[in-house]
Amino acid sequence: MLDDVQIWLVIGSAFIAVSMITALAGSAVIRRHRLRERLVGSSLADADAGTPRSGKFSEWATKLSWADDRFLGLDDAGLRSKARMELIRAGYFSPDAAKNFVLVRTILVLLLPSVGYITTILFFDNIPSTTKLVIVIGFMLLGYVGPDAYIKRQQRLLVDQYRIVFPDFLDLMVVCMDAGASINAALERVSHDIAFQSRALAINLELMVSEMRSGRSLVEALDSFTRRVGLDEATSLCTLVKQSVELGTDVSDALRVYGDEMRDKRLQRAEAKANALPTKMSIPLAAFIFPVVLIVIITPMALKVASAFRGMH
Repeated sequence: MLDDVQIWLVIGSAFIAVSMITALAGSAVIRRHRLRERLVGSSLADADAGTPRSGKFSEWATKLSWADDRFLGLDDAGLRSKARMELIRAGYFSPDAAKNFVLVRTILVLLLPSVGYITTILFFDNIPSTTKLVIVIGFMLLGYVGPDAYIKRQQRLLVDQYRIVFPDFLDLMVVCMDAGASINAALERVSHDIAFQSRALAINLELMVSEMRSGRSLVEALDSFTRRVGLDEATSLCTLVKQSVELGTDVSDALRVYGDEMRDKRLQRAEAKANALPTKMSIPLAAFIFPVVLIVIITPMALKVASAFRGMH
């Protein structure tokens, strides 16, 4: 049975978790309202509301957003920009991705220790208090470190996906530019076609096209694209395009040569994985298949020997 202190601890943890989830839902509602005001226009929004409450709501939403950033430790522009870049590299492109990430991690830090403590009370009540404290601290560390480990894993998966799709992206760029399209038009066209293979890469390309439309140069947009994807091949592509633009050479020829090189590297990576496969298969073979084979071979002989000994007695 749970005593009063444990009951209040469970109730408090549940209340904090529900409050965090409610704050996350409220942030989504505020974000949707802001989007509606941008699309419809401030005048139409005021007319639809019928009263000046819309302006008050926008002012309240702005204050609440600032309070959320300050409460979550994201009021520093540099820290918020760094966190958002890490999430973009993991495939989360929402402007509020950093805020949602911190909220989720806070909920896990509060919820997982409570779950671990309740589990030890209900099922392992006889263990020492020190062990219970270690379990609770372990769950707390899991709630704090787990989201970061998940983001790092998503980044590695996306980098592997980019490496597979990148030669195809360069081939599409060469085809578009050989057909007479400029590099800006080729990027815009390829950003739609490449979405069937990699949605994250397509979004990054669309962001790069939007940056060039807003007035940034091709080299600056490529630098930003390189930081978002975190891929060595993208860094080499940025350097290649920069040199082609400065020297006045044909960009399509440079992309064609670079695409062939990337395709060769992709084939070499596939061959390296194929060559490493026998070594990786030796562990499951030794652990699962060989014992079964030995049992199948030795069991009939062992039964015959056992029956022979029984016949002798």
